[in-house]
Amino acid sequence: QVEVDQPGATIRIEGQEVGKSPLAEPVEVEEGERTILISKDGFRDASVKIVVHGGGALTTALVKLAPRQGRLVVVPKPSKAAVR
Repeated sequence: QVEVDQPGATIRIEGQEVGKSPLAEPVEVEEGERTILISKDGFRDASVKIVVHGGGALTTALVKLAPRQGRLVVVPKPSKAAVR
């Protein structure tokens, strides 16, 4: 089970898209270590590794997406031009 703090984020397990958050139901995967990638426009991608154990145990990954921050640098040309 994957819980993401942002609705509408794309969830991929081992590179395969399994849905958007929130998932309607848990996703079945094979035992072993699995990589989960969460992505959404405007946010940094998040990647988590979980170890899935057999026997019907439910593994939950809680993921918080961080907003993507940008930086804008304005360089006027010619160099003496004013930017308003």
